[in-house]
Parts: sequence; structure tokens; C-alpha cells
Amino acid sequence: MEIILDGKRGLISPNPGSTLPNVIAQIDAIVRGLGREVVELKLDGVAIAADDEAAKSRSPGEFGKLEVRTLPQLGVVHALVQKARELLPALATALPKRAEELRRADPKKALEALRPILDVVTVVRSALDLGRDVHLPGDRPDALSARKLEGRIERIDRALVKLEKAIGKEDMDAAGDAIGVALVEALADLDPTVGALGDALPRLPPAPPEQKKP
Repeated sequence: MEIILDGKRGLISPNPGSTLPNVIAQIDAIVRGLGREVVELKLDGVAIAADDEAAKSRSPGEFGKLEVRTLPQLGVVHALVQKARELLPALATALPKRAEELRRADPKKALEALRPILDVVTVVRSALDLGRDVHLPGDRPDALSARKLEGRIERIDRALVKLEKAIGKEDMDAAGDAIGVALVEALADLDPTVGALGDALPRLPPAPPEQKKP
């Protein structure tokens, strides 16, 4: 059985010997690890529930494809966007300095030394990625359109690919340019976009009251 996740093929393969509920549970665990949740399942074009009784005893090999549609978990998006808003100003200041340090760095230790910076970039990228897909009430502002956010994500990805290739070739001047020019440009003026995304997100439902112990 082929699993198609949000229109993409080949991202998940069923574990050997799995029943259909096992496969659905496997998908759910992977998706939740990405900050998303399953909102629709289609088995050979027919919508099913995750706990479909008729499917419990069926083998994945009996079906041609399982289509899975997911959406970001709102709580995860809120947390990532808030964290990105907090980290972006310091990141913009740190990148030029790190670029100069990188030009003089040992290529074999460069990626490890950059790990704190790259972790912050990952937070920002993830906030844009989930924000692109999350449901927003009303019409999306143009700055938050899927096309605009996708463009931002692609620019960040291109800068990171340049960095990885330069370090692989031990061309530390090019690595410095990847951080100090390409990544700086990819993240330029991103604060208003992330701020607007945070302001546009639906509010989280109030937390349930704590149960008092008897």
C-alpha cells in the first residue's frame, strides 16, 4: 500500500507485518512529531476514520493507497512563532559576526560550532513552514500568503545548501558568504512577517481548569 502524505509520495512506508491500525498509528506518531495532526484519511479514495472498525482486521496489502491530509497543530504554531519573534533580533545581529569567525574556522569543526545559530534558523523556518499551512480566520494578508512564505522558506533553504556545500569543499570564504550574505538576505525584514503571523493566528482555547484533589 502506498502512503501519500499531503500529496507527497514516498515519505512514509508501512512497517513490515503491520495491520492497518498499526500503520495509521505509525503515521500519527510521525505527523505529531512534525507539529501537525491528521485531519483526513482516504483509503483507495474512500474517507475513513482513524478508528474505523471495518478496517481493523484488514492488511495494508489489501489496498492500493492511503491518502493522509494533515494540518499544523495550533498550539505548536503559536509556540514556534513566539519563539521566532524572540530570537530573530539577536540572530540578525549574530550572523555577520559568525560569518567572519567562520572564514577562519576549521572546516571539520565548523558545523558543530554553528549548531546554536542553525538551531535558531530551524525554529524560524519551522514557524514559516507551519504558518504557511495553518488555517487563519478571514482572508490572509498578502505578506502571509502561501506563495510569499514559501518564497521565504526557499531562500533560507538555498542559503543553508550553500553553507553545507562550501564547508564540504572546505571553502571557508564561501561558507562565510553563505552565512553573512545569503542567509542574512533570506532573513532580512522577517520580523514584521513573523509578527503579523503571530497576530493573525486564531486564539488558543482556554486551558481546562485544574481538577482539585479530593
